Amino acid sequence: MEELDKISQKLPNQEFDYYKIVKILFSRWYWIAGSVLICYFASLAYLWYVPRTYESSTAMMKFEEKKSAISDLVGIPGATDRSSMSRAQSEQIVLRSNPLLLEAVKRLDYRFSFYVVGQVFGRTNDLYPEKKLDIQTVKFDSLNYFHDEVTFKPINRTSFSISYKEGRRDIKNIYNYGIPFTIGPTSFSIKYKEGTASYLFKLNTPADFVGRISGGLKTTETAKNSNLLALTLTDANPQFAADALNAVMDEYLIYDANRLKQSATQMIKFIDSRLDTLSSSVRASGNKIQQYKQEKKIIDVGSATELAMGKSKDVESQISVLKIELINLNQLKKDIDDGRYNINTNFTVGGEIDPQLSGFIAKLNDELDSKNLLSKKYTPGSPQITNVTQQIFQIKTNAANSIERSRQLIESKINYLQNQHIPVNAQIASLPTEERDLEGLKRDFEIKDKVLSLLSEKKLDQ
Repeated sequence: MEELDKISQKLPNQEFDYYKIVKILFSRWYWIAGSVLICYFASLAYLWYVPRTYESSTAMMKFEEKKSAISDLVGIPGATDRSSMSRAQSEQIVLRSNPLLLEAVKRLDYRFSFYVVGQVFGRTNDLYPEKKLDIQTVKFDSLNYFHDEVTFKPINRTSFSISYKEGRRDIKNIYNYGIPFTIGPTSFSIKYKEGTASYLFKLNTPADFVGRISGGLKTTETAKNSNLLALTLTDANPQFAADALNAVMDEYLIYDANRLKQSATQMIKFIDSRLDTLSSSVRASGNKIQQYKQEKKIIDVGSATELAMGKSKDVESQISVLKIELINLNQLKKDIDDGRYNINTNFTVGGEIDPQLSGFIAKLNDELDSKNLLSKKYTPGSPQITNVTQQIFQIKTNAANSIERSRQLIESKINYLQNQHIPVNAQIASLPTEERDLEGLKRDFEIKDKVLSLLSEKKLDQ
């Protein structure tokens, strides 16, 4: 039994022999070499067959954080991280919007595109920005024109051939240089150019390039809450990628300047409407104070009264500003319900407005612009118009819910301030009657005067 126990306790001696493994691998060296060669030639074939793509990624855009237009009036905190994130998302929506991209395409030489056919697989290469043919449009309708590619082949110094497809038919005609010819609803004229070879050309409108730019355009925020966007544009033609990205940047700067100008104009109108009301109210309050002092022959009040009145003025100033914000929200909801274009959120109190609201407004403006463009091409009952109308309705619903949430936040803030005002009013009520009445007049005057002064300063900043 002891011998059996000793035998069972022995373990097999297992060793990992690297030498044997290397020897086995080298004995099959032709499999390794063959695999490497196959992968090498497969990668060369892939690089040769797949079209090259280029990326222009040098554009960096810094946009200023949208501060509250009236949050500085009473020291309410500024925008939160969520609102900053919402601003970045809104700017990305604007940069990728169809109206902005359409205007950017108009900065390019977009009317004609020229291509050369490769010898392998018949692949066409875009020759932008080169203009291989001296071609002009004689008759052109942007809503009804020949969209397909046309093949040009020179014959001699006086004539050339044009071939294209019309439905399933291949059409080929011979024309003379300098004499107009017609393809479908569009007429062209080509002048003789020395050294001209066979090319393909295509007639374009700005809308034809929107999808190309939008598909390759990427906008990313470099860091959280940095307000710095990195723009990249990928395309098979490197020159087109660079020119298109520069055009998008230039058009955005123009759009942003016009938006700020329009926002400032609307803000000034809003402030003027409030100034007219407040000016007369401030003058009336000042006259009441002067008259009361003369009647009661009051010279000065105590420090306790000043402290109580100071607290009361601060609370009521904040309540007045929040009420102005409610007026602005009501106007914003009316603008959305009326279907106005280029809606702006002029006044935003830092933490009280739903940060998603500005994103909804940017999307709504984009969809309204898209519907306006589509309405020029399609009938009201077409699927394209119906689809964009449904999207507009959904965005309006989301914006209305966001406005309601903002309204509830502001009303909660007002209720909180009013509750804070109760003990202050109790302290004021304990003052002597004449002193209390005088301070009440002075408080109303200073509150209105403070709001009036700060609104006037805001108007000058615009």
